[in-house]
Amino acid sequence: TQKRLQDSSFYPFKFISLSEAEKIIGQPVHLKDSLRKFTEGYFRLQFTYRSNVKDSIKNTFGSLFFGFEQYPQTSGATRAYALIKAENERNYVVPGLNQVGDEGLMVKDQYNNPFIMIRKDNRTYKLRLVNVTGKTSSDDLQLLAKKIVSAY
Repeated sequence: TQKRLQDSSFYPFKFISLSEAEKIIGQPVHLKDSLRKFTEGYFRLQFTYRSNVKDSIKNTFGSLFFGFEQYPQTSGATRAYALIKAENERNYVVPGLNQVGDEGLMVKDQYNNPFIMIRKDNRTYKLRLVNVTGKTSSDDLQLLAKKIVSAY
């Protein structure tokens, strides 16, 4: 049997609180956007927290993106995970994440922005920090990913 979350569970603050986002980004944030929809046979939730002010050094807004997908079968989540992993392997070394979900990865782009993707059963979880500064925390991002996957 596949785990299916109830619709009442699909709100951004249930997955990542404002204070958790602020801790990871390293400054006050707000919920910039969110989307909940059923499309192409699976449920998708995505949202972004964005810093309230630009970083004084890089002159950019820090952002934390979260994506969640729930498929009818595990095979859908496995396929989605494999496609994104293969795409990242073309450009980066893709180390696995241990002890979280069924399979997971974390990569950093050329700007040191971390991207985490985890598959557990019929669900995928994606977290990405954009415009990383000295105040952002990749370690806290990994801890948050583990917390979310174990809870949902």
